[in-house]
Amino acid sequence: MALAGCQPGGEAQWSAPVTKSADQRPTQFGVPTRSRLALGDGKSPGPIAGGASTGKQFVAQDPPAVWAAQPSQPSMFKDLVWRIAADPAAECYLTAQVGGGVSGNLARWYGQFGVKEVPAIESMPVFELAGRPGRLIELSGNYKGTNPGYAMILGFAADGDSLATLKFTGPEATVKAHRESFLALAKSLRSASGSADPKAPPIERGQQMPPGHPPVPGAEPSAGPHGTAPAPSEGPFAATVPTGWQAKAGSSKALHHTFGSEGEVYVWQIGSGLKSNVDMWRNEMGLGATDDAGVAALPKVPMLGGEAVLLDLKGDLRSMSGKQIPGARMLLAAQESGGSIVFVKLVGKADEVEAQRAGFLAFCASLRRTP
Repeated sequence: MALAGCQPGGEAQWSAPVTKSADQRPTQFGVPTRSRLALGDGKSPGPIAGGASTGKQFVAQDPPAVWAAQPSQPSMFKDLVWRIAADPAAECYLTAQVGGGVSGNLARWYGQFGVKEVPAIESMPVFELAGRPGRLIELSGNYKGTNPGYAMILGFAADGDSLATLKFTGPEATVKAHRESFLALAKSLRSASGSADPKAPPIERGQQMPPGHPPVPGAEPSAGPHGTAPAPSEGPFAATVPTGWQAKAGSSKALHHTFGSEGEVYVWQIGSGLKSNVDMWRNEMGLGATDDAGVAALPKVPMLGGEAVLLDLKGDLRSMSGKQIPGARMLLAAQESGGSIVFVKLVGKADEVEAQRAGFLAFCASLRRTP
């Protein structure tokens, strides 16, 4: 029509009228805004997000006190929201599911700061998000072209073409000052179902767990038989602690101890596959990823009534929590079972770790689940 109308002396040719039924008409009325704007169902290539609607729900277990929880904003794809009381301009929120794949979202996030060259994902620091290994982005400058002097810390964990993201933005000084608490918040996140599978049904308060099941918020009692909170040593693991290890008070990790000048050792449980976690631990020591053959060749040590693979890594430690130890050594025993991994991790200065190696192996061999 436009071409015919713009041509001198042009004449549009029309066909005979055609009648189509309602189900043959391309125009659809009463369509939800999400579909009308082509946001789709979480499987299309656009930036799609969701929480309860996708079946993925998360909770924060004992997040740092600096983070004040806010009402969720599902229409803005903000499933969990926090603010810092000292600076209301700063905001942090979790999006349970973002579509579009990693590369598309990386271009979008970097583009929000006017950065066109996106670095390789392998160069991004590894960190822990909701019990899974993820990658960390840190940018500063003019945010979205209207917020100069801003910064962003964003962590994401991929699950196929879908990502879970935790995004923290605000004035640069505020964001940088709360970097460590952001990492702690990311580690505190867990599936609301209490399972490594975010689609598992929620745990009912007071529900009895199977023998050996890891602790689940809401399932275990909030107080002991005499009105006191259960001591960390009461579960879910127990072990014979070597002489010289000092219990670390206030830790959320199981059997958390310190030794030497900077050394620490603890037991923890994490989701995802063995190889991705091995690569994460190697990355913490400044080492590159390995392959399936490298994982298969790892030595085995006794743990939890079976066997665990043993990592013995040397390098400069830069942990997901921000801890840095030049000339470090890491001993780590990991056992994969039921879709999750239980591991014992010991890190410290190389010479101090060497002195603890025999004790570490004995500790792993004595590790057991509590009833």
